[in-house]
Amino acid sequence: MNNQNGRTPIIAIILTLGFSAIVFYILFGILMLADRPGGTARIVFSSINCLLLIGLASQGGTIRRFTNTATLIQLWSVTSLYTIVQFVSVFMGVSTWYGKGYVLFQLIALFVYLCVALPVLSISYKRNNNQ
Repeated sequence: MNNQNGRTPIIAIILTLGFSAIVFYILFGILMLADRPGGTARIVFSSINCLLLIGLASQGGTIRRFTNTATLIQLWSVTSLYTIVQFVSVFMGVSTWYGKGYVLFQLIALFVYLCVALPVLSISYKRNNNQ
């Protein structure tokens, strides 16, 4: 059982890195965002999203150990919604939406994500440590 638990984070990281590679290939290779207006902002926010996914995939077992499974499910749900919103805005508005409006939207989306994810994590951590 210990060997399987040791492999799970590695598999999760590999899958998340594969997803990140696909996303960045689309951003750089197909859409060529580096050459477009607002491309740098899209790449930065996509990187933040991929780092959140990699962190959650690699540390999911640790989060579950210190909190509970329901908290991990809530974090994955919120992160998945944030990922969907973020990548829909990246891929759908490539040629029409850039500049300060795009950055403001992404900052608000990241703020809402953190306003939901951090209290869920904090409350569950306090509840499990008080028992």
